[in-house]
Amino acid sequence: MSATLTTPKTTSGGEIIRELVNASDGAGLHLADQGNISLVNSAAAEFGTADFSIEFVLNQTGDNTTDNYIFYSHVSGNSRIRFYNDISANTVVLKFTNSGGTNTNYSLVYDMAADYSTPTHYVLAADRSGLATLYKNGNNVATVDISGSSSVDIGASNTSAANIGSQTNGSGVLGTFYRFRTWNKALTSAEVQTAYERADVDFADQYGSQTSK
Repeated sequence: MSATLTTPKTTSGGEIIRELVNASDGAGLHLADQGNISLVNSAAAEFGTADFSIEFVLNQTGDNTTDNYIFYSHVSGNSRIRFYNDISANTVVLKFTNSGGTNTNYSLVYDMAADYSTPTHYVLAADRSGLATLYKNGNNVATVDISGSSSVDIGASNTSAANIGSQTNGSGVLGTFYRFRTWNKALTSAEVQTAYERADVDFADQYGSQTSK
């Protein structure tokens, strides 16, 4: 099945970079092992050293063999991030790779397995000089200090594609995506709550002509 990806044309601060709008059966995008969406590299997705947020509505159906990888800012190379459900440690991991290829993992102590078989709204809001916060259905469920990687320039000299899901055997996220959006700011708790409350509304209908979001 296919899904539609859009890049809204807007100059408003903190706006969405990309959104998974819909799927051909109207019921989300179903990913099995190695199923993924490859996103052509875009300057908008190169977060640099700035704050960012990742928002998605996902119904995971179970553990893969290794881990459930949800998002790669770049599928290969240096100066990138990866975000995944660590099924053995029962945590959610944000992995930074610096320009020299050194990896640093930050674990958010939350077990996503508790949400399997339930469509769930998540937001990872990353304050590069402070905390990364994981929200579930509008509520703060875990935080971790990521300031140690504040100098990692995400996307610098890296033009490889981004991925929603993984193309690697045993590491793909299993389940259905209903929404995926990235933001070039760390969403506040109030903004996360608003996003959660409106998660079932098509993005095009959410804010109309407003440009302040």
